[in-house]
Amino acid sequence: MTPRSSRCSKATGIRLAELTGLRYDPDDPRRSDIDLRRREITVRGKDRIVRIGHQTARSLDRYIPARPRPGSRSCGWA
Repeated sequence: MTPRSSRCSKATGIRLAELTGLRYDPDDPRRSDIDLRRREITVRGKDRIVRIGHQTARSLDRYIPARPRPGSRSCGWA
């Protein structure tokens, strides 16, 4: 668990297992669980939408492009 994922989990109430299962595809919103413009996260399996604050959306916007890719040695977030 990274400090950023821990903060995101605390800020949203999303469990870490749910957080690590989030999908993000900036080119296809239908394949993405994260909507940074609306500041919403769709939690699959629970069929719920979690609103996120401006600071959390900003942190995710900065983290997503820099995160390790799946399959890399240091992958901490899918």
